[in-house]
Amino acid sequence: MTEPTDPNRPDDPQPRGQHVPFSQDIQHSMVSARVPEDVGKGVFATATMIIQTQDVFVLDFLSATVHPQQLVARVVLTVNTFGDVIQALRTNLGLYEKAFGTGLLGGSLTPPAAGAHGEPAPVSAGGTASPPAPGAHAAPAAGSQQQPAQDASAPRAEDLYDQLKLPDKMLGGVFSNAAMIRHTREDFSIDFMANFYPRAVVVARVFISAGRMLPLLETLSGAFDKFRHRGGPGPGPRQ
Repeated sequence: MTEPTDPNRPDDPQPRGQHVPFSQDIQHSMVSARVPEDVGKGVFATATMIIQTQDVFVLDFLSATVHPQQLVARVVLTVNTFGDVIQALRTNLGLYEKAFGTGLLGGSLTPPAAGAHGEPAPVSAGGTASPPAPGAHAAPAAGSQQQPAQDASAPRAEDLYDQLKLPDKMLGGVFSNAAMIRHTREDFSIDFMANFYPRAVVVARVFISAGRMLPLLETLSGAFDKFRHRGGPGPGPRQ
């Protein structure tokens, strides 16, 4: 005769009527990320604004080719992912210099970063808006807005955003914890991805001309340095 199983005995693998927590590390490739049809065509950005809180950075990509200037993509990044994107941009700019020189960049990245073309940025599982830093890509087109962030005459974030067209569907942005960067001689493309099981998906694709990439890198690096200087949590770009 078989002895009935006692649901409360510790040697039972799974007590009856109870849910046992389960976790498992999953490895999957970002290279095969799904690209939704409405995201695949991408958007072209001519300027970038940064909003930061204690927990996240928000990248607002703008188009100055229409009036009023329009928000074309809003991407939300954790502190770790923001640092990874900076490192990935530095890597790709170094590779661009080796392949095409510095003519279209309008300057040189020193020193060039090592890495493989098209490598994704590494994955890491009461906000204030930073005024634009100097440079063509760091601010909307209006010349009065191209002021250093530390300049007392720099415009307030509220004034900058009052001049923009902000579609309601973009106000919440999209979350990304990985990025894939590619380039041609004329421009760069950044695929921001949500990298979760069972498959990574591209949530925003942004095209930026080569001449705006160095100012973009300087703007992102400057914002990150200020964040860390204020004692914000999280490490810097990982080597």
